[in-house]
Amino acid sequence: MKRCTWCNLNNEIYVNYHDKEWGVLNLDDTYLFEMLILELFQAGLSFECVLNKREYFKVAYDNFDVNKVSLYDEYEKYLGMNKKMEYADVVTYINGLFKEEVPKLKSMGYSEKVIWNLISDKVSKEDLQYLIDHNYTAKDLEPYRKVKGYQIQNLEAYINAYNNYKDYNYAVCITNYPFLISSNGEPKESYTITNPDDLLVLVKKGFYLPESYEPKLVDPEIPVAPDCQNPKMTKETSDALTKMYEAAKKEG
Repeated sequence: MKRCTWCNLNNEIYVNYHDKEWGVLNLDDTYLFEMLILELFQAGLSFECVLNKREYFKVAYDNFDVNKVSLYDEYEKYLGMNKKMEYADVVTYINGLFKEEVPKLKSMGYSEKVIWNLISDKVSKEDLQYLIDHNYTAKDLEPYRKVKGYQIQNLEAYINAYNNYKDYNYAVCITNYPFLISSNGEPKESYTITNPDDLLVLVKKGFYLPESYEPKLVDPEIPVAPDCQNPKMTKETSDALTKMYEAAKKEG
């Protein structure tokens, strides 16, 4: 066989490329993407040099699967949120998500930013499917997303509760913890408060402080009645009381 002068006859890889691929029409998308990648890398080098590393490029670019390569940024982004997750599991999750749920959510008006906010909330594929099945938009979901402890699959109940109480926070709380209303009876389960030093934490039936919890208390900075046996209080309370005391003195 007569070959072109550019073909290095001492390189079997190059000879095979010349004989079987060069100048041969191939409209396969994967093959075309492979050629595009190889051509990009040969800039400043010889194509023969890049062709010698072809098998390594196949490994690096997932056999030139354009669908996987197009999600490389998403893999890295999700891995950054889940550093202990195996890379293979990240690829499986993201591939499924961006093949099934994400296109449907985008067609419903969900932006890339909102979708990644949901992913960072660690919602499940079932949660996203719930939004799709019930045709809930990002606008429907957003006010409840801002409430700590919201659960996507309670969205219908949240909306119904909001229609009654006109308060997004209360709608989420009363749905997640119906025993907040005493008339609903005793709670079926109780919750141990994990952030007991938070001034806004709710302590009531069903919500209990850890048995080992000891609050950080200080002595007040204002005069205390002699018969007050235990004047200690939280620093936030002491600071507020001091301000009130100074304001009262100023008012006479």
